[in-house]
Amino acid sequence: MQSTSTDQFLSEPTVLRATRRHWVAVLVVVLLCTAVALAATLLQRPAYEAQVGMTLPRPVNLGEQGADPYLDDQVVLLRSPEVAARAAEIAAGSAGAGRLAVADFIGDRSALTINPPQGSSSGAIGAYTISIVFTWDDPRVAQDAANAVAMAFEEIRTASIGEQSDAAATALQRAADALPPGEQRDLLLSRRAQALVAQQVDLTARPTVARAVLPETPTNRDWRVGAAVGLLIGLILGPSLAYAWVSLRGGFDDPAEPAAYYGVPLLGQIAVHIRGRSANGVAQVEQDLRAVAAAIERSRAANGAGRVVVLVEPRRSRAAEVVAGVATALADGGTRVLAVGADPAGADPFEQLLPDPDGRPGLQEVLAGAAPLAHCVRTGPSGRTPSVVGPGRPQPHRQVGADYGRSVRRILAECAARYDVVLVAAPPLLTDADAMVLLEVADAIVLVVGRNEPERDHRSVLQRLELIPTMLLGYVFVVRDRVGQYVRSRAVTSVQNGGGRLDAASLPAPRPPAPARQSPAAAPKPAAPAPVEPEPPTEGLPVDAADDPDAVRADPAATGPVPAPASSPGSQRPSPRPYSGS
Repeated sequence: MQSTSTDQFLSEPTVLRATRRHWVAVLVVVLLCTAVALAATLLQRPAYEAQVGMTLPRPVNLGEQGADPYLDDQVVLLRSPEVAARAAEIAAGSAGAGRLAVADFIGDRSALTINPPQGSSSGAIGAYTISIVFTWDDPRVAQDAANAVAMAFEEIRTASIGEQSDAAATALQRAADALPPGEQRDLLLSRRAQALVAQQVDLTARPTVARAVLPETPTNRDWRVGAAVGLLIGLILGPSLAYAWVSLRGGFDDPAEPAAYYGVPLLGQIAVHIRGRSANGVAQVEQDLRAVAAAIERSRAANGAGRVVVLVEPRRSRAAEVVAGVATALADGGTRVLAVGADPAGADPFEQLLPDPDGRPGLQEVLAGAAPLAHCVRTGPSGRTPSVVGPGRPQPHRQVGADYGRSVRRILAECAARYDVVLVAAPPLLTDADAMVLLEVADAIVLVVGRNEPERDHRSVLQRLELIPTMLLGYVFVVRDRVGQYVRSRAVTSVQNGGGRLDAASLPAPRPPAPARQSPAAAPKPAAPAPVEPEPPTEGLPVDAADDPDAVRADPAATGPVPAPASSPGSQRPSPRPYSGS
């Protein structure tokens, strides 16, 4: 097999690649996040905001202190416990806000927000405006509480101005009384009089307050905001999950991707989408298997491959079901086909295809010498049913290594001499060492590829296939596994057509070897047609095919000429093939 760069086709996953491959899952995640955020927005506890705007007048005796420190003092006063306690008392008198406590106006769970002036200069609009916002689930309570804070602030501010002015006037009076009559004492008394006048002016200049109105719409139930937040979360979460999945699992999602990776064509895909009854899915599988069988035959003829074709996959034991399905499709077309199961640890779809109440042995018994090959072949009652050899039961003394390879080569050579096509279901390539031996002794390989199989598995498969010279014809892409259901349906049909009877085990007569070329001078005279003599029988095979009533005889008019051996000059093989008589 030609070497192919894995990095060219299975590169490191990217977010864009993961999103493109799993766009349906990403779309589902985005829609789900949007729906959840929208539902959370509409079902959450409503929050009504009542806002009071307050503009503070500039004090008369501000002097060189400036407006900024004064405004800071007023914000601190608004957030003071005195204002909170007074606001709770005022709110308790209203009908709706009577359940409010001091903790609702100050502290960690406070519903009150004080926003300082926004302007940066004294001439800007809002330079002296303080915003009071109270948030509650009842709009009437929010309105009353916000207005209560404004009223409490006015009362505490007035009392604070009076206390500060009285304290200043008292201090000036004491200082003046301590001095003898004169200019200094007159100056202190003059300042005391100014402080009292400024006190009255400041008390007269009250803050301008815009009372809170009753809020009508909750601020946290805007469906557009909720949908936008959910969409943003989905656009982040969806591709991230797809990238994580591709990084962990990887694999092929498009049936055409393995063609570029392995450098071989797609022989067919089993892509079933059940709609309605399951019988529709079985019919679709039958059409897919017929297309796969025809593609294998065309590829085998075009590449000059022999009759033994091994189907293998990385880890799963799905190749046996594909072999049973393809063998059934080939048998429907009149091809003499033998399906061989070589994975004793996997499922036995051949038992479903041709039920065997007698419990006949399988390939493992033949390899161990416990049974001849002829006793293991099961043939259905219909001529359109493939012959099968099950995997059998694991033997205590099984062959391994070179001995296993020689035995498998001999058994498959016997089968290839008597059937048009021999399909072998190999064990998983990455979990069973016997799979490599089967691939080495086969004439051709067909890879079974599943959807979203891990990339690391296909890297290992490609590395192992590069070590053997056997031809890789192509691959079968299985999107949804319904082959077993189709095999079971065909098994019921076969048994019913035959009345529940299975024929005796036998092998067809071996194909005659290709005649040797002779010169015209040495060519013998034509003689009368005579029956074709079979090849010398091997152990466990019938001595004469004519004695076997179930043996299939080749009809030159129906089947055409016998194919030339693989070693003939007309066959182009990339490497020596083990079956010279195929």
